[in-house]
Amino acid sequence: MMFTGKHVLLIITGGIAAYKMPQLVRLFIKQGAQVKVVITENAKNFVTVKTLATVSQDVVYDDHYISENVAELTHLDLPMWADFVVIAPATADIIAKLANGFADNLATTLVLACNKPVYIFPAMNDVMYAQHVTQRNLYSLNESGLTVFSPETGPLAEGYSGKGRLPEPATIIETVYAAFYRYSHPQVLQGKKFIVTAGGTREAIDPVRFIGNRSSGKMGYELARAASLLGANVTLITTQPNFPKGDLKVVTVTTAEQLQAAVEVRYAEVDAVVMAAAPADFRVATPADQKIKKVDGEDELKLTLIKNPDILASLGKKKKQQFLAGFAAETQDLEANAQKKLKHKHLNMIIANNVGGAQGGFDSDENAGKIIFKDGTVKTIAMTSKAEMALTIMTTISERL
Repeated sequence: MMFTGKHVLLIITGGIAAYKMPQLVRLFIKQGAQVKVVITENAKNFVTVKTLATVSQDVVYDDHYISENVAELTHLDLPMWADFVVIAPATADIIAKLANGFADNLATTLVLACNKPVYIFPAMNDVMYAQHVTQRNLYSLNESGLTVFSPETGPLAEGYSGKGRLPEPATIIETVYAAFYRYSHPQVLQGKKFIVTAGGTREAIDPVRFIGNRSSGKMGYELARAASLLGANVTLITTQPNFPKGDLKVVTVTTAEQLQAAVEVRYAEVDAVVMAAAPADFRVATPADQKIKKVDGEDELKLTLIKNPDILASLGKKKKQQFLAGFAAETQDLEANAQKKLKHKHLNMIIANNVGGAQGGFDSDENAGKIIFKDGTVKTIAMTSKAEMALTIMTTISERL
């Protein structure tokens, strides 16, 4: 879970998007966090204290909160308890107050008394957001060491679309996780450029049918995400673009030939390539322009297949400074087959995983395998989440770059 054992202090201010905050609290708790909520008086117009107390299973703090322990200093105790602070939605009013050092309510006072990471999610009308004074205040907060994230462009409360919309709770969770991970972990890939590939390619038979495989792209996406969390500049080349993009540059492809072209045009400038994609080994020699119809009396459809390019082998031959890693998805003789592929394709490293078992492999959220280097070193990764496996792989690569 993303936030196991972490203490999250959530400050809710008086924007209409406050109604989404119970869901955000639930998502933080689902990811292992303990959450305490601070609410401003204006925010109570959009979400109730009772709802927030119920979902957080804790006291909700406001300007009228009085502890029975008269020695307790709430504005100091809360930031000392927290690992980080999230302000969502952050109105233009609280942004202005924080930028100018105001401490006229509990929310502003505890931020002023906080030396932990503070993550601010502005949400307001697009005109208010674009105003010079608002932008100046946001710049001031960033310069002061607080982290301000841009709002999204989308439907606003006024009934039209513009820039000022609060991201959905799931996006906030992912954004905060990435920011806090980078804050709390060494950026061992800082300044490195990575290409990561993901997903199974689709080779057309006709406009509606294709040859493909069961690769979901999950492992490749987690590898790209892990490299980014560790500081790398990452381009994800994928056949499955429907994952959260975060800081990733995403290039969408469909076929093996498109995948090869997308990698090779960027290959000379990168420090590492991790090929987690599963390109189809064959493609149809001549795909039909129109849907192939069933013909009465014919029980067979014969297709002529030709080999797709061996992308990894091609990259291995052209390799200069690049660290090149591939995957060996096997159903038998795991290590032997992986060693053969490692040598034949001139790789620096290969990750061998068994895709024929009951756990792990295609479309699973878990995986296990062995990291094998060309010098013969083998590192075993026990069954774990693909996210954790990806962090292990990328940390291991960082030690070899």
